[in-house]
Amino acid sequence: MGGAGRKNVAGANFLKEAFLAAQTGILFSDREEKIVGANPLAAALLGCESEELAGLPVVRLFSDGEKWTRLSGRLATVGKVRDFEAVLVRSDRSTFDALVSASVFGGSDVVELSTVWTILDITDRKLVNDALAEHDRLVNRELAAVPDPLIVIDVGGIISDCNAAAVRFLKCSGRRSVVGQRLLRFVSVEGREAIADALRTVHYKAALTGLTVVFVGNDGEPISGDVSASAMRDDSGAVCGNVISVRAYDAARVREQRPAGPSARGRMSEAERRGESTASGTAALPAPDVDERWLTISEVADYLGIRKDTAYKWLAREKMPGHKFGRLWRFKKSEVDAWFARVPRVQ
Repeated sequence: MGGAGRKNVAGANFLKEAFLAAQTGILFSDREEKIVGANPLAAALLGCESEELAGLPVVRLFSDGEKWTRLSGRLATVGKVRDFEAVLVRSDRSTFDALVSASVFGGSDVVELSTVWTILDITDRKLVNDALAEHDRLVNRELAAVPDPLIVIDVGGIISDCNAAAVRFLKCSGRRSVVGQRLLRFVSVEGREAIADALRTVHYKAALTGLTVVFVGNDGEPISGDVSASAMRDDSGAVCGNVISVRAYDAARVREQRPAGPSARGRMSEAERRGESTASGTAALPAPDVDERWLTISEVADYLGIRKDTAYKWLAREKMPGHKFGRLWRFKKSEVDAWFARVPRVQ
């Protein structure tokens, strides 16, 4: 056998080994979309042996004929489909959620037209995502009920989230008109330096309370309020933004309030410098002391002695108490302790 022949054999053996060892279900079908080959994982996902799949029309794997029509139509038009979500049927007639990808190859005088399919089981992922979405909906409903304005900003000072009270406070038409804007856009010129300095200080020290700021609503009118803030940290402990709550003054006091200047910058009490919690309004975050600082998902998992993905499952399925700020989850040790004590099935 010549060198080219040995290379072809080696290449074929490599592809065979890759096909058998792949961590994704792989199927091959002929020009009539009948299965002509399947790797062990595909057979396991479909609840049968590879030989049992031979000759089975691919359409029989789909529980929804309309989805098959859409997928096959797209495949016939463009020759490939990526990450198509569908419900597939096992040999025992049970179903599972899957991401299906397909690509057509061949179709010449030498190579017969064929299609390669890949199947990824996403049942657990979808269950967790659905549960988290429901949890987010409940959290957002509770957030909307908080009477004081809550504003979440990233490290660049861009608003990434807010509640309905903040939208009303800033005289905006809706949440979309607030999210994505710079916080300083809604702060009076005289107060911008003060709040910027105060938020930088929060990144390194305790929570901020008692900073009087004059905001400017979307209608251009001044709105005064006392600001409380706390830094948010990601799983690595790095600061990734701030959560700000505002206790607005009533209308009479707004008219009397002078714009905040350099002398109105927030000052930390001795208790805050020691890291103790401060009473700063309904939505203010506690100072990060030893017991009541905000815990990240990694920290709460370590505290409970579980893996991080298990913590996410408990958050979704067991309603473990957590607070979502933007895209980040934060936890209070006391709330987690109380929940863990009353939910015996997760112990």
